[in-house]
Amino acid sequence: MNRTREDFCRTLLDDHPQKALDPETLAERFVRYFDVPARPSMEQLKALLKRAGFGEVSGSRHMDAKGIHYSSPNGGYDIHYREDLWEGTQDYSVIHETYEIIYETLCEMESGSPPDRKVCTQAERFAAAVLMQPRAFEPLALEWGLDVLRLQQAFRCSYAAVAIRLTEVLRRPPLMVVVYGANDGRDSLNGAGPSELRAIVARRTRGFGTPVFPVCGSRGGIPRRGRPIPEGSLAEQAARYRTPRYAQKGGYTVIARPVIRQGKVTKVVVVAVPESDAAVLGPQIAVSDGIGRRRNPVPAAAAVGPW
Repeated sequence: MNRTREDFCRTLLDDHPQKALDPETLAERFVRYFDVPARPSMEQLKALLKRAGFGEVSGSRHMDAKGIHYSSPNGGYDIHYREDLWEGTQDYSVIHETYEIIYETLCEMESGSPPDRKVCTQAERFAAAVLMQPRAFEPLALEWGLDVLRLQQAFRCSYAAVAIRLTEVLRRPPLMVVVYGANDGRDSLNGAGPSELRAIVARRTRGFGTPVFPVCGSRGGIPRRGRPIPEGSLAEQAARYRTPRYAQKGGYTVIARPVIRQGKVTKVVVVAVPESDAAVLGPQIAVSDGIGRRRNPVPAAAAVGPW
């Protein structure tokens, strides 16, 4: 029997109406109900959404938004994404619109009225949870040493989305992840100096604590969203010298890596764990240019230069 959008929404309302729109719970149920692949392609998403009655998915060059949906005469929806976007952003946009369609369907079934609020933030979280499912994301995150750069390529999501997902999915070890980028959060091919980059993600999990050096630099204080790279921090060194930087100090192990596109630094990604969990970063350190050796994946801080 073909499972449809209406069937799915009726099930949500029958089982847990008060939690029906929680992004993580909804994503888990959506994946299970429609048998979504662990890392779905756009073609798989198009086929699934058409089969389940969500609507036809197509690209468009004539739109400003990343994605949009319209009611169609046959009772479903037309879902459009911008064709000039990176393919990972296209996937994300389609799943974002899918959440909004589910929300609209639930409102119609429950009250017969249209939605009364915006759900963009929830839709973003839903898209991340569908595209970076714990069953696939967590094992690779640990196998690859919490390597945001490698996970970004594998799951075709933004660096910010991958960083946030790390803190949502992993419970051990405790960790902090910070992504510095342009003010608007986009990759800029013009690049940026350390003083121009701002924290677009700054998250830590329970039990991580409050580090000083080398995460927070000479000013101290936990990195916060919107703040510049701290002076003297590993992130500043990574941006300035365009190379990965690594250190162990103050009970923490930290790696900072620049993202370089067309010869320009567009982002810096910082991952920190307690020093007792330093080994978890070993695979990332081993593949990072200029730091670590495969036989000694967690080298002494003094062996890799200044913080």
